[in-house]
Amino acid sequence: MDMDGELNEGPHDKDEEIEVAEIDPLLGHPYLQFNTRSTTHRRCQRLRRMRIDEHAAIDWLIREDLGEADKAQEIIGHNTPWDRLFESAFLPSFREPVVEFISFFTFSARPTD
Repeated sequence: MDMDGELNEGPHDKDEEIEVAEIDPLLGHPYLQFNTRSTTHRRCQRLRRMRIDEHAAIDWLIREDLGEADKAQEIIGHNTPWDRLFESAFLPSFREPVVEFISFFTFSARPTD
Protein backbone atom coordinates (compact mmCIF):
# COMPACT_ATOMS: atom_id res chain seq x y z
CA MET A 1 0.00 0.00 0.00
CA ASP A 2 1.38 3.43 -0.85
CA MET A 3 0.96 6.63 1.19
CA ASP A 4 -2.39 7.43 -0.48
CA GLY A 5 -3.82 4.10 0.64
CA GLU A 6 -3.64 2.57 -2.85
CA LEU A 7 -2.64 -1.04 -3.19
CA ASN A 8 0.49 -1.53 -5.24
CA GLU A 9 0.88 -4.66 -7.26
CA GLY A 10 3.94 -6.44 -5.98
CA PRO A 11 5.87 -9.18 -7.75
CA HIS A 12 4.08 -11.85 -5.69
CA ASP A 13 0.68 -10.66 -6.96
CA LYS A 14 1.47 -11.79 -10.51
CA ASP A 15 2.49 -15.22 -9.21
CA GLU A 16 -0.76 -15.48 -7.26
CA GLU A 17 -2.77 -14.66 -10.41
CA ILE A 18 -0.97 -17.44 -12.28
CA GLU A 19 -1.61 -19.90 -9.42
CA VAL A 20 -5.32 -18.99 -9.30
CA ALA A 21 -5.61 -19.49 -13.06
CA GLU A 22 -4.02 -22.93 -12.74
CA ILE A 23 -6.36 -23.87 -9.88
CA ASP A 24 -9.40 -22.32 -11.59
CA PRO A 25 -9.08 -22.77 -15.36
CA LEU A 26 -12.60 -21.40 -15.87
CA LEU A 27 -11.90 -18.06 -14.20
CA GLY A 28 -13.53 -15.35 -16.35
CA HIS A 29 -15.20 -17.80 -18.74
CA PRO A 30 -18.11 -16.07 -20.55
CA TYR A 31 -20.57 -18.93 -19.86
CA LEU A 32 -19.96 -18.62 -16.14
CA GLN A 33 -20.63 -14.94 -15.50
CA PHE A 34 -23.42 -14.73 -12.91
CA ASN A 35 -24.73 -11.99 -10.64
CA THR A 36 -22.23 -11.96 -7.77
CA ARG A 37 -25.04 -11.84 -5.19
CA SER A 38 -26.83 -14.91 -6.54
CA THR A 39 -26.92 -18.47 -5.29
CA THR A 40 -25.89 -19.52 -8.79
CA HIS A 41 -22.69 -17.48 -8.50
CA ARG A 42 -21.82 -19.04 -5.12
CA ARG A 43 -22.42 -22.54 -6.48
CA CYS A 44 -20.38 -21.78 -9.58
CA GLN A 45 -17.45 -20.53 -7.47
CA ARG A 46 -17.25 -23.91 -5.73
CA LEU A 47 -17.92 -26.02 -8.82
CA ARG A 48 -15.32 -24.32 -11.03
CA ARG A 49 -12.57 -25.69 -8.83
CA MET A 50 -13.98 -29.20 -8.42
CA ARG A 51 -12.28 -32.08 -10.08
CA ILE A 52 -14.38 -33.86 -12.69
CA ASP A 53 -13.05 -37.38 -13.05
CA GLU A 54 -12.30 -38.97 -16.37
CA HIS A 55 -14.75 -41.45 -17.80
CA ALA A 56 -14.26 -45.17 -17.41
CA ALA A 57 -14.13 -47.14 -20.64
CA ILE A 58 -13.54 -50.65 -21.85
CA ASP A 59 -10.20 -51.16 -23.53
CA TRP A 60 -11.24 -53.54 -26.29
CA LEU A 61 -7.65 -54.11 -27.48
CA ILE A 62 -6.64 -55.52 -24.11
CA ARG A 63 -9.80 -57.65 -24.04
CA GLU A 64 -8.90 -59.01 -27.49
CA ASP A 65 -5.34 -59.78 -26.36
CA LEU A 66 -6.78 -61.70 -23.40
CA GLY A 67 -9.36 -63.46 -25.56
CA GLU A 68 -12.22 -61.89 -23.60
CA ALA A 69 -13.62 -59.41 -26.15
CA ASP A 70 -16.31 -61.75 -27.49
CA LYS A 71 -17.48 -62.70 -24.01
CA ALA A 72 -17.70 -59.03 -22.92
CA GLN A 73 -19.53 -58.08 -26.12
CA GLU A 74 -22.09 -60.85 -25.50
CA ILE A 75 -22.78 -59.47 -22.03
CA ILE A 76 -22.93 -55.82 -23.12
CA GLY A 77 -24.66 -56.41 -26.45
CA HIS A 78 -24.63 -54.28 -29.61
CA ASN A 79 -26.22 -50.84 -29.66
CA THR A 80 -27.59 -51.26 -26.15
CA PRO A 81 -27.64 -48.51 -23.51
CA TRP A 82 -24.54 -50.09 -21.91
CA ASP A 83 -22.74 -50.23 -25.24
CA ARG A 84 -23.51 -46.57 -25.93
CA LEU A 85 -22.47 -45.60 -22.41
CA PHE A 86 -19.07 -47.26 -22.71
CA GLU A 87 -18.52 -45.82 -26.18
CA SER A 88 -19.37 -42.31 -24.95
CA ALA A 89 -16.39 -42.51 -22.59
CA PHE A 90 -14.15 -41.88 -25.60
CA LEU A 91 -15.96 -38.65 -26.45
CA PRO A 92 -14.63 -35.36 -25.06
CA SER A 93 -16.16 -33.79 -21.95
CA PHE A 94 -16.89 -30.11 -21.90
CA ARG A 95 -16.29 -28.73 -18.44
CA GLU A 96 -17.86 -25.31 -19.08
CA PRO A 97 -21.41 -26.53 -19.87
CA VAL A 98 -21.26 -29.06 -17.02
CA VAL A 99 -20.36 -26.37 -14.48
CA GLU A 100 -22.95 -23.98 -15.96
CA PHE A 101 -25.73 -26.57 -15.78
CA ILE A 102 -24.93 -27.70 -12.25
CA SER A 103 -24.72 -24.07 -11.08
CA PHE A 104 -28.31 -23.44 -12.21
CA PHE A 105 -29.83 -26.85 -11.47
CA THR A 106 -32.07 -27.23 -8.46
CA PHE A 107 -33.48 -30.62 -7.56
CA SER A 108 -36.88 -30.75 -5.92
CA ALA A 109 -37.92 -34.19 -4.76
CA ARG A 110 -41.58 -34.80 -5.38
CA PRO A 111 -43.69 -37.78 -4.49
CA THR A 112 -44.41 -40.14 -7.34
CA ASP A 113 -47.92 -40.23 -8.77
